[in-house]
Order: sequence, then structure tokens, then C-alpha cells
Amino acid sequence: IITNENRKRYIPLFGIGTEYKASANTNIYANISQAYRPIDYSQITAFGITSKIDPKLKDANGFNADLGYHGTVKNYLNFDLGLFYLAYNKRIGIVLINPGSVNEYTLRTNVANSILKGLESYIEFNILKYLNTKSNKGLSIFNSLALIDAKYKSGEFKGNRVEASAKYINRVGLTYSDKRLSATLQMNNVGDAF
Repeated sequence: IITNENRKRYIPLFGIGTEYKASANTNIYANISQAYRPIDYSQITAFGITSKIDPKLKDANGFNADLGYHGTVKNYLNFDLGLFYLAYNKRIGIVLINPGSVNEYTLRTNVANSILKGLESYIEFNILKYLNTKSNKGLSIFNSLALIDAKYKSGEFKGNRVEASAKYINRVGLTYSDKRLSATLQMNNVGDAF
């Protein structure tokens, strides 16, 4: 079935952010903003003869917030530590209707609300600038780490992990830089995802 459907939406999204200078080189920051995700074409297209699209499918919405502390120590240490919280409402997904019967089919619909929360951190220590603050060269060790807890808070999947959301993402690396060259060696380690 081919349909010619056009939806216009005018949705104002609001947010606010603030930053407090805790010292000459460090800041505390906080942000909160609304989020909106419209239905896209792939979500209103059936993907097989035993699939259906919920005619009452709604756009997803929510909000995200973060709170953190970042700064530098002289010219050899950079850091950023933060907490985040993301509420994702009316999440679109697929559920199995009438399982095991001759009338079994999949339905794409708004399955549930979910919450993603966690911690993100970044730290970079420049060894050459620590040993000589006037050095034109740099040799930095860095680590970026995210710890994530993503779960459904309502609906049929309540209490289950959100699909494709890793429990952690960890990146460790080494960067060399001078006036003419910069090179980075990095290792990534990603936790399991459902």
C-alpha cells in the first residue's frame, strides 16, 4: 500500500545551562534540555507480510540532563567528570502479537519509556609538559570512560536493558605532538550490549 501522508509539526524545545567558575582553571556545569524524535519513514514502513504498523504511533520525546566538573591543572592535566540522565518516552520498537498462533504478527509501536543514566569521564596527562612546562612537544596519556545503565521503565519490557546500549565504553591512548606532527594510538573496549 502506498500512501501520501504529510505531517507538519511545530514543537518548541527548551533547555537551560549554567556554568560556575570554581577556580581560575576549573568549572562546574549543569544543563537540562527537552528532547524530541519524530517518526521517520523507516518506522512507518512495514518490513514483511506478517508485520504491521500501529496507526496510533506517536513521536518520541523526553529530556536529558548533565552535571559535571572540568578543568586543567597548569598545562599538563585536563579532566572532565560528569553525570548524565536521559529520559526517553514513547520509545518506538517491535512487539510480537499473538505468539504461537496462526494470527501471529509483529507490531511496530510505542513500546515503553526508558531511562539512561551514568557517568562520563575524561582525563589527559601530558608527561613532557609536566617535566618541562615550556616544552614545545607533548606526550599525553589519556582515558575516556563512560559507565551506562539503560533500562526500560514501563511497558512489556519493564526492567530489561535497552537494546544496543553498552554497559561501558572505555578508550585509552597515547598522543605525541610537536609543531609539525601529531599521532595518536588508541585502544577501545566496549562492554556487552543486549
